[in-house]
Amino acid sequence: MSNVVRSRSAHKLFDKVTKRRPASQISPNCKANISLCRKRLNLVDPFEYFNQNDLLKSWTSKISSLVREYRPEEAMGLFKAMLVNEQRPNFVTVLSVIRAVGLLGSRDLLCGIHGYSIKIGLTDSQVSIVTALIGVYSNWDTRSAWKLFNRTADKDVVLCSAMVLACELRGSTSSFQTYGEQRYHFLEDHDTWSVENEIPEKALLLFLELLACSVKRVDECIIQDVLGAYSQLDENPIREGLHSLLFKMGFTAFVSVMTELLQVYVRFGDIDSARNIFEQLKCKDVIAWTSMIAVYAQSTQPNNAFDILRQMQLADQKPNEFTFVSLLMACTSLDAKEIGESIHAQITKDGHWTNTFLTSALIDMYCKLGRTSEGQAVFMKIPAKI
Repeated sequence: MSNVVRSRSAHKLFDKVTKRRPASQISPNCKANISLCRKRLNLVDPFEYFNQNDLLKSWTSKISSLVREYRPEEAMGLFKAMLVNEQRPNFVTVLSVIRAVGLLGSRDLLCGIHGYSIKIGLTDSQVSIVTALIGVYSNWDTRSAWKLFNRTADKDVVLCSAMVLACELRGSTSSFQTYGEQRYHFLEDHDTWSVENEIPEKALLLFLELLACSVKRVDECIIQDVLGAYSQLDENPIREGLHSLLFKMGFTAFVSVMTELLQVYVRFGDIDSARNIFEQLKCKDVIAWTSMIAVYAQSTQPNNAFDILRQMQLADQKPNEFTFVSLLMACTSLDAKEIGESIHAQITKDGHWTNTFLTSALIDMYCKLGRTSEGQAVFMKIPAKI
């Protein structure tokens, strides 16, 4: 049975069950329909599952377990059986159900769960429910996610981070959509945000507006999401101001944040500023080293990539497969056949030979350097070709 058919069947049963009151009023025909649907999905009959123990904790625990095991159809079936057996779910149960709906990919079913959450008062009392709903809504319709966000009075950093991430993810697919003029409105009471269109600027504007409001506790995760969205912009109007703001807030001590900022500078062609950020990092991880090597490999200064590699080796940092890919690009730009061969040997020594992404880069380097026989030899040694 396809996911579409499953989600539609689940949605119909959810409507039928939630409109009923006590389990004693559930007709035998309704129970038979639920059991039939479960049978078609090759699932256990929900009316037999908790015949001895129908405690809320047991229901919630099993539903959560099914969701973690990526069995959303069974989780939804058990949730419906829970309602039939007059068990009122708590916010933990509903959180698991929302995740199950996200796995099913049913927008209609999500609307049903959303309405039920409002009915039992969870959207007003539990910010975590709103955060989960926004996370799933953003897969289809950021406008609905914004409406829900705007109506939430007590916004915490997790909720705001979810909204920023939603903007970033929607923005990454904006090339497939047509957007009109963007308009941003920050209401005078500093309680709600109203934004039109789904593009990355919203994430940046939301972040700046958060700093002026009651939500002041921002962690490095939301900063990384903001920088990720910022790097998707076509223009770079406030780069230096954003850098200064991060310095003022103390985020320059986080390697992950500064690496993301480094990539923002690279995105807008400012390699010198990216190098300055790199040099200021006291504890460079492999991601930071690889990012800087990639910067030079893709620029007009590929020889500097090997200077960074030497510094990396002196710092006792081991290159990963992404580092090697960038180094192979630099070899191609410099026509450095001997260096390319030594990198090939190092790749084999480090056990990266089964990495298809890396072996593809090797083949590309050899072919562009006019050594097609070596490239063909690499191709023939690949165990699993895609």
